[in-house]
Amino acid sequence: MIGRVKFLERYGLSSERETGQWTISDRAETTLMELSDRNDIIKTMHRALATHGLDEQRGIDQYVRHGGRPDGKVVGRILAKGLAGDEMDERVYLVIDGVDGRVHHIEFPDGSHLKDTGRDMIVEVASTISGPRAADRNIALNTGENDGFYRPSQHLGRIREQFEREGRDGESFVRSHVRRLEALRRAGHVERLDEDHWKVPKDIVERGQNYDRAKGGDGPTIKVLSSESSSGRLERTPPPGSIAR
Repeated sequence: MIGRVKFLERYGLSSERETGQWTISDRAETTLMELSDRNDIIKTMHRALATHGLDEQRGIDQYVRHGGRPDGKVVGRILAKGLAGDEMDERVYLVIDGVDGRVHHIEFPDGSHLKDTGRDMIVEVASTISGPRAADRNIALNTGENDGFYRPSQHLGRIREQFEREGRDGESFVRSHVRRLEALRRAGHVERLDEDHWKVPKDIVERGQNYDRAKGGDGPTIKVLSSESSSGRLERTPPPGSIAR
């Protein structure tokens, strides 16, 4: 245990107040998760380079992790493509050997439009910033003005009849709103009291848009400049975090 707290001390996450008494930073768990994710990303990028025989030509100082927000336009060859989380996650990553001499790791929140994008293609990736999300507007419309609660069951009750007439899945539609609320909750914008009660602020649409801007909009856009491969096969990798440059 002493060895562990001394390890945390090297990262500024613990301190010995008195002999034999240690204080652990409240940032410890988050920081350790970020370090773990960072290492997973580095391994993924190194593996992609090794597959193409480029691992000795690219140093770690040339690795760039963008998350879902590329730093300007990224142009280069796709070295790897995979799921950015587990089998329930919709995020997809690309590892791109850029024409700028750097190796880029970029996430896409929805990989459905990347189905025909694969290794060895030359692509251009850029950030996009969109307007307010329809989900945020729906949440605002279905939040009680008096109590400020969004209730998924109540939302489903309002749309069920219309969706059944149209042959649409109302439950799946409402679940997509709950997933959005979960993302906003992790960012501190909404509060979950129980599975059917979400405390939502009146400015949820504006907050949601600011959240998306901070995360790079709805995700980067991609344009294929040269199609040399049509492989859409995905590799699985642990959820990525951030790499400090």
